[in-house]
Amino acid sequence: MSSRGHVHDADYQWMAWLKKCSKMEGTSGACLYREYNDDEQAWLASTYKLRSEQACRWSFCRGSSSMSSADIASARHRYLDRYPLTAEEKCSARYVDALLEIDACQIRVRQCPGSACPGCTEKDRTIASLRAALSDGDILQPEIVDNKVIRSIFHRHFILDGTSGTSRTEVRETIEQAMRQELGPEVSLPSSSPLWSTFMRNTLGTSGTSGGPIRCLRRLHPLTLPAAD
Repeated sequence: MSSRGHVHDADYQWMAWLKKCSKMEGTSGACLYREYNDDEQAWLASTYKLRSEQACRWSFCRGSSSMSSADIASARHRYLDRYPLTAEEKCSARYVDALLEIDACQIRVRQCPGSACPGCTEKDRTIASLRAALSDGDILQPEIVDNKVIRSIFHRHFILDGTSGTSRTEVRETIEQAMRQELGPEVSLPSSSPLWSTFMRNTLGTSGTSGGPIRCLRRLHPLTLPAAD
């Protein structure tokens, strides 16, 4: 098969998988896609359950198709490049990454029963959080882990620059998206949260309530987390 034909086939299989999973019934009785766009609490409950318990009707992205991990990553990139938002203007990356995380959990629970339990999911999230905090270079203190995580993500995605200005909304949403990718899709960083205010005050030395831009420049290529030992 030609390279173009392979890409077309991978995209077709990706869309077939995405549509099938999107139609799966969630905890509210509505499909997962509708819960994501219309009912945040039901969406969080459904994704938590699907990460924690074996779902007999789950359709796997790998195994039933000929897609490799590289094919899936490439198809995901092409899909998000074309559809960054859902029809209801919600973040498509958060949605598809949650489904891919469920896919991985459903594989683990079948390979090793009990491996996708809530305790293990929480442990994985804690490890990711600690890795992010340690990457900031300071001595880790449990009571400031959250602020250190936010600070670490900020410095990996932005450069402090007195001649540049980036809107607070863009900075906050970039940090929030990175937190969801690294710590879990249900994580949020609203502008009214104490975490955001603490970050603005302690890291940037400014008030979280004013509306001026942040004197920083977004990196073209964000820095990556250090590899786990």
